[in-house]
Amino acid sequence: SIQPNVQFGMRGKANGTVEIRIWDEAGSPVRTIAVTLDGQGAGVVLFDGRGVGGAVLGPGLYWVTATGSGVSDRQGFMVAGRRGR
Repeated sequence: SIQPNVQFGMRGKANGTVEIRIWDEAGSPVRTIAVTLDGQGAGVVLFDGRGVGGAVLGPGLYWVTATGSGVSDRQGFMVAGRRGR
């Protein structure tokens, strides 16, 4: 199977903490990740495409929210499915 990787960048208050939450299109939580911003207030998280239990996300629309330390953002992203052979 193909595992999706998604990178999210953010900028907020120096040395702050931002909570990244991933939701499926039905509004169910998939995963939460805490990110510590650097001394310039920048942070990057690489989401490995896995939910809390470690299963790779299936195809569909997902949402990510980032909140805390001066950051408040919401974005959508797609996980594409494999085509049959």
